[in-house]
Amino acid sequence: MAVQLRAALTDPFFLVAVFCLSDVLATTLPVSKLLQKSSLTLDVATSEISNLVSVLSSRRENNVEHFKGIWKKIEDMTKILDVVIRIPRRCIRQGFRDNYSTDSPQEYFRLAVFNPLLDFIVMDLKDRFPPEVIQVFNLPWLLPENMLSSAADLDLKQKATQFVDSFFSLLPCSSPEMAKLQLSAELELWYSKWSRGDPNNLPKSKSSADVLQSCDKEAYQLINHLLVILTTLPVSNATPERSFSGLRRLKTWLRSTMRQDRLTGLALMLTHRDVNVDIEKVIDRFAKTRGGKHRLEFALY
Repeated sequence: MAVQLRAALTDPFFLVAVFCLSDVLATTLPVSKLLQKSSLTLDVATSEISNLVSVLSSRRENNVEHFKGIWKKIEDMTKILDVVIRIPRRCIRQGFRDNYSTDSPQEYFRLAVFNPLLDFIVMDLKDRFPPEVIQVFNLPWLLPENMLSSAADLDLKQKATQFVDSFFSLLPCSSPEMAKLQLSAELELWYSKWSRGDPNNLPKSKSSADVLQSCDKEAYQLINHLLVILTTLPVSNATPERSFSGLRRLKTWLRSTMRQDRLTGLALMLTHRDVNVDIEKVIDRFAKTRGGKHRLEFALY
């Protein structure tokens, strides 16, 4: 087993794949951590994802120069492991890998490993974040500070068309044409309301809930619906997944008979662990509410 494990770890394809993957994952790691933040906003998410796709695409275009740095690290590792990287055996009909017409190991593994890896990751990111999903990220434009900062390229009819095309099924309108006409008029009033006011009294640009409180539901019916969508729409599924991970830590084999009220309380304490709890108040409340069920009175009056 040890000999087989060593042979697998020193395989040229394995070594090259590890270094290429580490290079790509070092680039995607910051965005991966960012998408798991509970305070992440839609505009920040779309900006960082677009930057990531741009960086990986640029790396793919300049793959020859970039792979030279990776190959230098691979050569240093092969000297430590006493491994010689050779081109795999080639035949006329190859069914499991491509035959590249090159005699250079660096060129071969760049074409066989590094380029396909970058192509797959870039294609996967574009599939996960297609143009229709990116359009959803335009909702933060409704926030006053974002809207006023983009006054140079302001086109209210175009914005109304984009929002109606994406969210018509969630808007209280009978036809898309009426929705576009009504939303265009509301956007004009909405822009005029904030552009004529005091810039120091603008709601927080990153808090859609504050802007929603300042939006009259009767005067701005469609904008109010869009702000509700912006406020309730999660950027990623990291937050609900945390609740399942927390429940797995709470509902263990030793707590299989735990009742619902205690499980709910422990889950809330785990989720909101940043909230400071006054132990004295907890003890007093427990003594006053549960004292009658015990032989010993906990609360002394």
